[in-house]
Amino acid sequence: MKRWVPRLVVFLVTACGIAAALMASWVTFSLRYSVPGWRFGIGSAAGDGSKTGLLSFGIVTAALCVVGLIAYLMKFPRVLASTGVGMLLLSTGALLQIAFADTAILEDLIRDQMQYRGAEVFAHRNLPMNLGTEPSRRRILSTSAIGDRIYTTQFFMGLAWYVTISVGVIGTVSGIRGLPSWRWRHAAIFLGVMAHLALVALCLLNPIRAQRAVTRALQLESDGDLNRATEEYRRAMRLDSLYTLDPFVQERIGAIDSATGRTNTPEYGIYQSDLFVQQNDLPSAIAELEKLLRKEGDAAPPILRKRMADLWTLNGRRLYQAGAIGDASIAWQSALLYDPRQMLAGFCLTTAYYELGRYQESVDLIASLLKKCADPQMQGNLLSNQGDAYTKLGKLNEAHLAYRASYKLDSILNWRALTALVGGN
Repeated sequence: MKRWVPRLVVFLVTACGIAAALMASWVTFSLRYSVPGWRFGIGSAAGDGSKTGLLSFGIVTAALCVVGLIAYLMKFPRVLASTGVGMLLLSTGALLQIAFADTAILEDLIRDQMQYRGAEVFAHRNLPMNLGTEPSRRRILSTSAIGDRIYTTQFFMGLAWYVTISVGVIGTVSGIRGLPSWRWRHAAIFLGVMAHLALVALCLLNPIRAQRAVTRALQLESDGDLNRATEEYRRAMRLDSLYTLDPFVQERIGAIDSATGRTNTPEYGIYQSDLFVQQNDLPSAIAELEKLLRKEGDAAPPILRKRMADLWTLNGRRLYQAGAIGDASIAWQSALLYDPRQMLAGFCLTTAYYELGRYQESVDLIASLLKKCADPQMQGNLLSNQGDAYTKLGKLNEAHLAYRASYKLDSILNWRALTALVGGN
């Protein structure tokens, strides 16, 4: 093999690693567009692109790729092995950050996946049938245990994460193979493993303590020691931010408040709302949360508004299936007022607008949703809905373009767009 061939391969691998780390996503939403790697911050809540800094996973990984390339060309195996281990540490850190530190992203990812599945069900029940069933990204997602959170987070990791692992493994193996003796190689492997174990231990310490606090609280609650149980629940929330987002702990505190007659606490309102949901009384659940939001005002946590949007969306779907399309549209409009990123509510509302004869509103809403939506299946359905609305408005050229764009995005089983393009029903 000519000498330039291995170098060319190394240059290509490095270029692919840099491009993927910077431009591809480290974590991928099911419906919404994900931020590129250069905007996904290390150790900060930047998964939604709200914060950008030099210390982003993409930029640091790209820098390590450049250092690794120089080390390979200059024949510095220890530096090459170190950059490879560094990239593996970054990939491990990204997974652990989402699972245990930046849990707001994890909650958003799970919620987005639930909207994706809801859109699948709604389209199957209420939109014109396509040629067959589209492939589905389904997985049972849970955050109830440490292992579940890692398993769930891995489901959402994006292309940049996998590329970083691959390039990191290549750099680590190449560097270790170039070391002068087995003693050096064993030392490098040992240090790499210990660095990963230290990172894992650091990230898992508080979540494990929080989980133990919840276990103790449940035991104390069953024993009737309600005050100490409340203290343990609140301790778990301080140790692990997931428990401030997951309503379970707050509902347990609300149940204790209900048992002790404290009916003016936020946790009591959350508990009462969940009771109504379990009884399939969504209007009462919504009214309870509305009362709580009015009481909390600007101090209300964002999770309450998201919860309200989800309840309005679910209520709208039930009203729509019962034939109350006007009431369903009002419910979905309310959901979007509480959370404009409730993609499922917007998707359903475009269909309701069409059935109510509000064609221009359907077209305008679809245009705004397409700017946020990254899923080809939903994009295809939205564009077909837009084509239908344009047809009713008599704008046949725009309808043709919408159907064509729908079929171009989703051409596997998109019988609906294809038949519309040729004038079928």
